[in-house]
Amino acid sequence: MRILLSSWLVGLFIHGQLLAAETGPLAPGAGQFLFSQREGAAERSIKVWTYRPKQMAADAPVLFVMHGVQRDAERYRDEWQRYAEREAALLLVPEFSAASFPGSANYSSAKPKAQGADEDFAPAVYTAIENIFDRAVGSATLTTTEYRLYGHSAGAQFVHRFVMFNPRARVKIAVAANAGWYMMPDFDARFPYGLKGSGIDAARLKEALAKKLVVLLGEKDHDPAHPSLNRGAGPMRQGRQRFERGENFFQAASRAAAKLQTPLHWELRTVPDADHDNAKMAEPAARLLLR
Repeated sequence: MRILLSSWLVGLFIHGQLLAAETGPLAPGAGQFLFSQREGAAERSIKVWTYRPKQMAADAPVLFVMHGVQRDAERYRDEWQRYAEREAALLLVPEFSAASFPGSANYSSAKPKAQGADEDFAPAVYTAIENIFDRAVGSATLTTTEYRLYGHSAGAQFVHRFVMFNPRARVKIAVAANAGWYMMPDFDARFPYGLKGSGIDAARLKEALAKKLVVLLGEKDHDPAHPSLNRGAGPMRQGRQRFERGENFFQAASRAAAKLQTPLHWELRTVPDADHDNAKMAEPAARLLLR
């Protein structure tokens, strides 16, 4: 019995990642699986909430949705599954729990790894997305080679930093909606508010500016007294409220592209009548991501 159990556990290790016991195909409808991200000797569990549409082609779109500061991934899965069904897309919502990833420095504004001979200084948390994509594509027997990425609020902070740290990731399009504050594409501003000390250089920033990133802002997300608005000194230098900070972030990207003499493929879009509410941002975001 002990030998059989050991063999079973060994079989779950694939490319250094411990996968959930559920190794079969993802069933249609709402579901979940457990994924463990290994970082050196440490191992962190990530529950991935899923939705597989009733009908799905082999090359179906794969959409990641990143939750906000409440770490309520199940709610985000439930709010987005209608769009996944409508567009016949596989929906993946990783839950970066406070227990496994405490504080913003382990999720939405993750710190870069120490620099050295290894070029992979991007925060280790970001590698989870690429690994979960491979896991899900294999489980769903898809031929899809790219994914779409959306985040709201703290999830939007994750998304825009992900693009800047990982411009070579397999992201077809990313949408960052209603971020509370930003890592500005500015080498004079210190990380986490800018690129100084981030390890990102001009060459990597040029690659990031060439990715398809949409900065999506709710036109009514402009309350300077919002209870969850970060009013620290760094964020306040970016603007008095979220809408203003988002505009300033995009303007900084435009200036950086001009200075680097490189095309800017980012877009700034707004949603009328939307405040700081993922449900109000989801429909226009889905049209951008899954069109």
